[in-house]
Amino acid sequence: MRSLLISFCLILLSWIVTPGASAQTSSSSISMSVSAIIPSKILGEEFELLYEDRYFYIDNHGLTRLIVYLNSYQFMLTVDPQEVRQGANTYLIPLRGFINIDIFPLLNPQRNLMRIDGKGPPGAEATIIIADQVVIPGSRIHYLLNIVPLPWNIDLSQNYPNPFNSTTNIVYEVPQSFVDGVNVHLTIYNLLGQKVRTLVEGRNFPGSFTVQWNGVDDGGSAVASGVYLYRLVVGGESQTKRLVLMK
Repeated sequence: MRSLLISFCLILLSWIVTPGASAQTSSSSISMSVSAIIPSKILGEEFELLYEDRYFYIDNHGLTRLIVYLNSYQFMLTVDPQEVRQGANTYLIPLRGFINIDIFPLLNPQRNLMRIDGKGPPGAEATIIIADQVVIPGSRIHYLLNIVPLPWNIDLSQNYPNPFNSTTNIVYEVPQSFVDGVNVHLTIYNLLGQKVRTLVEGRNFPGSFTVQWNGVDDGGSAVASGVYLYRLVVGGESQTKRLVLMK
C-alpha cells in the first residue's frame, strides 16, 4: 500500500515542515510533521496526490476543524454538529478517534493538489494518511464525498414565487472565503423600515441556503398585503430586495 502520511501537532513555539520517510509502506511515500507558531491554527502547505490516492484517513486527537482544499474543491471536517448544519460540504468527525473518507469523486487523472488547514487548542494533533487502500483493513468508509460548488460572492436572490400569497422562498449565499464562519442576518422590513420578521440570525459557513417566509411577523400575526423589503447582512456587507405579498 502506497500512502502519504501527514502528522499535525499544534504547539506555540515553532513552525516546522520536515519531509522524510513514512512508516512501512510498500513503495515511495512522503511524511510531514507540521507545527504552528500561531496558537490553535495550522498553516498548510500544498502537496501532490496521485490519482490512486482515494482513501483519506484521519485519526484525530483534539483538532476541532480541518479545511481541506483539493483541486478546485473545498470541504470542512468539524467536531461540532452545529457547524455541519450551518454550511455546505461539511462533515462530522470525532474529537478523538478515526474516520475513513473516500475522496475519489474529487480526483482527476492528470494532477491533484491538496492543502489542509486546521484549528484546535494547543497540543491537539491528528494523523492523516492518504492511501490507495483503506488504512485499517475491514474498517468502513464513513463518507463518500459529494461536494457542491461553493459561492465566490455574497448573494441574495429574488424570492420565489413573487408575488406570493402563502409562502415564499429566499435563497442567499455565503462565499467560500468565510472558512471560519460569519454572522448572518436575514430580516423582513416594511416600507417604513420597521422590522417585521427575523428569518436568520446566527453563524453560517460557506454555502447556499434557502429560507421560507409565510407572511407572519415575529409575534406570530399575519401581516397585511403589500410590498416588503428583505435584507441580508453577511459580516459587514448587506444586500436588499423587494417582495410582494398578495392575499
